[in-house]
Amino acid sequence: MSDKEKKELSIKMGMSILLGKNVYNISELLDKEVINSLVGTDFEWLFHMMKTLGQGQINEFMQTVNNNQDYISKFPNIVKEMTYLEQKVRIIAFLEMIFELGKDERSIPFSKIAQICNVEAVDVELLVMKAMSLGLIRGTIDEVEQLVHVDWSMPRYLNKGHLQIMQNKMVAWEEKMENVIRLCENNSQELVMS
Repeated sequence: MSDKEKKELSIKMGMSILLGKNVYNISELLDKEVINSLVGTDFEWLFHMMKTLGQGQINEFMQTVNNNQDYISKFPNIVKEMTYLEQKVRIIAFLEMIFELGKDERSIPFSKIAQICNVEAVDVELLVMKAMSLGLIRGTIDEVEQLVHVDWSMPRYLNKGHLQIMQNKMVAWEEKMENVIRLCENNSQELVMS
């Protein structure tokens, strides 16, 4: 495939990623080498928008948008959907946060979600309900305790960053199991002696 064809394909993929409704699992597309063909071109801003969106990096996404208004303004569909894109990057940030949490840490305070997703505390419930309505997560919202209990989240493509998180979780799990085994061994000796 020629460089021109790679660039054209990347632009089409980029527009699909940005404007595709209910498309939240975009990490696999972002890992494709062809996307890098936008780097160093007049569409590098699209590359950065896709990357920051796909990783749920809200501040970096907003900075990319602000720094590239001249280019973005040439695409009325993107301009028209900016509110949607801001919501999308926040939902992806929320999904990334859930992925990083341990299974026993899935009761998340509104304040933590507000901080990670860069929203006001009063907007947390709406963000979570949107993620639930899209089928991205399942759980309950406890307004009294200001907690979100996540029972399930949509399986995600595992990029290198996700694999590192999984490795860290496995190491932590292994340490917990070694502690449980030691505790059982120590307590079993006491039971045999008595």
